[in-house]
Amino acid sequence: MGFIDKLREMFGGKEEKGHGLFKIVTRLEPFRLVARKNDSVTLHVWIKNVSDEEHLTSVIVVCPKQLGVNSTLIQKRGEERLGVLKPGEEKEVDFKIYGSTLTPPGEYTVYVVAYSHFKDYEHVKNAARKKVLVRAV
Repeated sequence: MGFIDKLREMFGGKEEKGHGLFKIVTRLEPFRLVARKNDSVTLHVWIKNVSDEEHLTSVIVVCPKQLGVNSTLIQKRGEERLGVLKPGEEKEVDFKIYGSTLTPPGEYTVYVVAYSHFKDYEHVKNAARKKVLVRAV
């Protein structure tokens, strides 16, 4: 990854394409998590079907050990089932990412994975992934 790619990632390239299936765009609100405090941020995720066929879609967010998708930090994964996305269709999903009094300052990687399913949600056909950095200060 070059210098220009790093600048695009930092200042505007907040999207990724995965295998020609989905475009994933993310935004954190507020930008940072308060360290060593019971605090949360909202992760807004937009999933757009960029392929030529419709897909049965679900989105999963996976948090590291110091964060969680509930206030007790017991759950590390959050899932939303979006149903069938037609070509060009886009849907938004919001996830709460929580920190606690045991969350030290630092940068944490949260993974967003959009799955394309075959027939039902038990069978995965393909996936698109994106890393999101959550800062605790």
